[in-house]
Amino acid sequence: MLALSLPLPQDFGNAIEINVGGCVEEAEGDCRYMARELLDTVKCEDLPRCDVFSLGATMYEVCLVDRSLPPDGDEWHSIRDGTLQVMPDTDPALRSIITDMLHTKPHTTVLLKQMELLVLP
Repeated sequence: MLALSLPLPQDFGNAIEINVGGCVEEAEGDCRYMARELLDTVKCEDLPRCDVFSLGATMYEVCLVDRSLPPDGDEWHSIRDGTLQVMPDTDPALRSIITDMLHTKPHTTVLLKQMELLVLP
């Protein structure tokens, strides 16, 4: 990597090299946690939203209890369309945050404030 470059993790397996001029190179990660936008042309302004989606997908998978996220198919598309399965024994506040993180157009700043409320006493 160049001295001016910085690796940017994306969906826990996808890295995009960023330099002063913008996005340079990309590599695909695990499609189970990948936002739909990453299948299209990736723009640097989409990356924070894709990171939020990937974290939300990971949290959703943990809350499903003994189920993995699908790598493709109808359920894969349903998740990205906002249709989620029941998350047994998941606190309603956490369920709400996960749903927002997987929303097609989340507001990242609002989500971060909600997450702070979960961890602050």
